[in-house]
Amino acid sequence: MIYDTAIQILYLPRELSVPGPGTLVRKISAMCARKTVYARRYWDAVANDRRIDEFVELPMLRNVTGGEYARLLGHTYRVEQAQFGQDEDGLPVTWLSLMRMEDRYDTF
Repeated sequence: MIYDTAIQILYLPRELSVPGPGTLVRKISAMCARKTVYARRYWDAVANDRRIDEFVELPMLRNVTGGEYARLLGHTYRVEQAQFGQDEDGLPVTWLSLMRMEDRYDTF
């Protein structure tokens, strides 16, 4: 897998409940590989009242949980699901299902 796209994992401090300008804090900066959101994953998410706009793979096991945020290609996404496993070479990886936030979050 070629990890050629920069991603930042962000979190919202506990005292806040809704992101505002400058409130998201960087947790991890890494490189990732963008993967295809296939129809089955997309429609499974829709059936559960969710939407998956991006699917990425990060090398190594990362401390990322659902509900955190990701900054990818100039847009802000919410991490809907984080999965941990191994790639085809047996190396540990983290897969993130991301939902794009509204445009107003892109400046955060």
